[in-house]
Amino acid sequence: MTLPGTSAAATRRPASRRFRFALSVNRLPDSKPDWREIVVKADQLGFASILTDDHLGESKYFPIPAMAAAAGSCDRLRFGTIVFNNDFRHPALLAEDVVDSNDLLLNLDKPGQFGAPEHLAAMERVIAAAKAHGKWVGFGGDRNLDRQVKFIRDGVPFATTQSDFACLIAEATRITGELREKLGHAAGRPGS
Repeated sequence: MTLPGTSAAATRRPASRRFRFALSVNRLPDSKPDWREIVVKADQLGFASILTDDHLGESKYFPIPAMAAAAGSCDRLRFGTIVFNNDFRHPALLAEDVVDSNDLLLNLDKPGQFGAPEHLAAMERVIAAAKAHGKWVGFGGDRNLDRQVKFIRDGVPFATTQSDFACLIAEATRITGELREKLGHAAGRPGS
């Protein structure tokens, strides 16, 4: 039956859609092989996507590098986050996560090992490829000043050298040290 003023197509039931399911991984595993195993198993079981969270202190990795590493283990799955912890993460830190060297290190099975020979060789390849294609490359996460200088001299125009928090701690430590020195107090000994 077609209602007055409507077409037959408008009164038909919508085509049925297959249910799609997402796997929510609330705590990322500590190793890349374990993470890859979860991704491959989820793909084999027919999940449509994997979602991670951003709860500070619960996982060794932040969501973006973890998703980037996982995406290389399958062709079909989609990846996303349930939430980003914006109350504790400055937008610049989230941006750093996107351009951070940690995702490179994670893919090299060297999480957090800045300066490892594999890391340095991979950074050289990334810088050379970016230069060859007229693209800019950036890095973040590596707090070693000598490596920062090397990357910048090699042509990296964008670098996050420290987080806001690290800069605040460094300056507070410097000021406190100067104050202790002027007061004649031994470093690290309150009330001395």
